[in-house]
Amino acid sequence: MQRFRCRDTDGKDVELDLSKGMVGQAMPIEKAVIIRDGAVTRELDYPHRSGQVLQIFFTSESASVIAFLMSPVVYASNLNQLYMLDRGDERYFAKVFDDFPVARLYRVKGSIRDDPEPADTAAHSASPAGSS
Repeated sequence: MQRFRCRDTDGKDVELDLSKGMVGQAMPIEKAVIIRDGAVTRELDYPHRSGQVLQIFFTSESASVIAFLMSPVVYASNLNQLYMLDRGDERYFAKVFDDFPVARLYRVKGSIRDDPEPADTAAHSASPAGSS
């Protein structure tokens, strides 16, 4: 599946061309991520430097396909990486429940006390506010 048509939020038809990395005729994408039944199955990188990322969700339970076009900031967000892409860094997160697309639940490993305090905030937290 390299090309398919979908509707945007305004109900307009839009063509997604995965062979060229284009949404419609004028919007190049930098990356496409294909997710099937909650698992990333394919990632496509394009030479475009638009920064836009397209995530396409397929499910075996439904004939419909959902696609999200997002900025690099949204793509890198914890919500997207943990919930949508199931990419919890195992050094920091342990998945305890997975019923995608309903919910995914992670436990944060360790505690805040395990991490050394950043040097730039150490001086500010040494004394209460207003004291000398």
